[in-house]
Amino acid sequence: MAVTSHLGASYSLVSAFPRKDVAVRTDELIELLGMERVASRLSGEISHGDQKLLDVGLALALDPRGADAR
Repeated sequence: MAVTSHLGASYSLVSAFPRKDVAVRTDELIELLGMERVASRLSGEISHGDQKLLDVGLALALDPRGADAR
């Protein structure tokens, strides 16, 4: 949802047709953080350490000034 919001595509949260750029960026962040093994789980079901990585991912999804993860 953070990637969707940052890309100005909040309408796609309720759309049956997700934007490709949102999926690509989300997959990039999941891979960057090494969270592939927990990507399909709810945040409350993952370890505290993975929740902290998720927090980092949310921050990166908002593309903070000066960050160039792409």
